[in-house]
Amino acid sequence: MPYVTNAERIGIKQGIEKGTERTTRELALKMLRRGMDLETIADITGLSQEQLQQLQAT
Repeated sequence: MPYVTNAERIGIKQGIEKGTERTTRELALKMLRRGMDLETIADITGLSQEQLQQLQAT
């Protein structure tokens, strides 16, 4: 079994978190483009309405 250092574990965890965040933002952007309301998107994704407004501006 390969040995995984603590630094590698931290890197893997950070990578997974970034990937999850990116996927959440992509999903929210798709919902915004389909005209869903901010409150519903915020409830589903866990993003704040402020974050969603920032996504809309991009």
